[in-house]
Amino acid sequence: MSSLGNTVKTFTLLAALGGLLVFVGGLLGGRGGMVIALLFAVAMNGFVYWKSDSLALRANGARELQPGELPRFRSIVSSLAARAGLPMPRLYIIDRPEPNAFATGRNPEHAAVAVTTGILDLMDDRQLTGVLAKVEWSNPHTYFYLDVKDSKGEVSRWALESFGPAQMRRTGLSRAGLFETGHTYTVTVCGAKDGSKNLAWIKDFTFPDGHKVTIWWGDPKDVN
Repeated sequence: MSSLGNTVKTFTLLAALGGLLVFVGGLLGGRGGMVIALLFAVAMNGFVYWKSDSLALRANGARELQPGELPRFRSIVSSLAARAGLPMPRLYIIDRPEPNAFATGRNPEHAAVAVTTGILDLMDDRQLTGVLAKVEWSNPHTYFYLDVKDSKGEVSRWALESFGPAQMRRTGLSRAGLFETGHTYTVTVCGAKDGSKNLAWIKDFTFPDGHKVTIWWGDPKDVN
């Protein structure tokens, strides 16, 4: 929908709410009640229109990013805004684990974009080094189970998802001798689509002999 269409919808809703308040004021207080309700409706609608972004951000516990903070997120939004011909919005972060994001603001010049820490975790690439415990060659996806030791020495098992066997062969990977359980591998991954803990998409493998194979370089939403 165009920005003009969104503006018309906003003013229509505000006018309808104001009309309802005036109607109720007339029922309760006659002409005097209508005047009071009209003044209240004008003040309330003005406040909501000018402060809707602040209200939404405050209700979600968002804080504005500091200069230099989360450069990757800032770069993504900047690229999208430039592609759409829009000014750069203000950026906010919400400290919540669930993946979510929203945009708010009365117009593009006063827009804001907020994201949760949960969705940023899905965007972040990370490297995992661990012992390969099991490989499941299956369609539509192949799973590699890697036992990863953290800084405290505790081991957790990661389920690493990739393409099915046919696509894996096209990247030069197959069952024959490449993946051996009990050997140590380093894998670059990004978060799973649903944010599941210890489940991730594989981007590249580094084998015990040091050679690296890139499997996939897109975003989780590109994998079906």
